[in-house]
Amino acid sequence: MAKKHNLEIPREHEWPVFVGIACRSRDYQLCFHINKKLDLHLKKLPDFTILLPGKTETSCYSLYRHQDLSRRLDYLLLSNHHPDSKLMPEFKQTDYFLLVSGETTANETEHLIRMLRDVPGVLLAYYLDLSKSKHLDLILADLEIHILETEKKG
Repeated sequence: MAKKHNLEIPREHEWPVFVGIACRSRDYQLCFHINKKLDLHLKKLPDFTILLPGKTETSCYSLYRHQDLSRRLDYLLLSNHHPDSKLMPEFKQTDYFLLVSGETTANETEHLIRMLRDVPGVLLAYYLDLSKSKHLDLILADLEIHILETEKKG
């Protein structure tokens, strides 16, 4: 019987805050309002391209980033939509994901979610149960590679 080996790839970023956002606004409109409400500076990065399991072609998802160097926080806003598929179909009602890397408390996370709910166009903002995601590790590993490649070019 063949032995199965799992390759553990250490990640540079851990994403302890993973917020789902239901919103019918376009990505640039949502970023504008989030930037204004949360005093962030989310900036557009090249689209995140990934070959999802079970698919034959890659899909592109819009991606925005803000780095708060003083608090050592990294914010990513990632779309869940592509005309042919969702990045994470387990979260059908989610239009965008807001990922925050760095030291945050439960109170800060709750405050962030409350602030997001007040952003114009946001219908729902909630903390995601990541145990429901089948391919989260694959997505996060590819996302980290994408960010590192973008930093090298920039």
